[in-house]
Amino acid sequence: MARGGINAALGTMDPEDNWMIHAADTLREGELLADYTIVELLCKNAPDAVNELIDWGARFHREEDGRLTHNDFLVLTPTEGQYFMKIGLARK
Repeated sequence: MARGGINAALGTMDPEDNWMIHAADTLREGELLADYTIVELLCKNAPDAVNELIDWGARFHREEDGRLTHNDFLVLTPTEGQYFMKIGLARK
């Protein structure tokens, strides 16, 4: 799982970024203990989840041209993170 932020293959900074790279990183960081099927599902769906957070009002840092900026993770403030967790739980 992502450490301290959200990690998704958005292709906004690197057009070759893809879910398979993120899945390999997740499995490696988890010392190969994670269930591959779950990691694949998570990594394939992460971009849609990020876009849903944006639809809910999340304000991720963007480049001047509007692309989402991320090096390793997209980051929300702790307050925003808690807020969006509550919204997500309320929508279930």
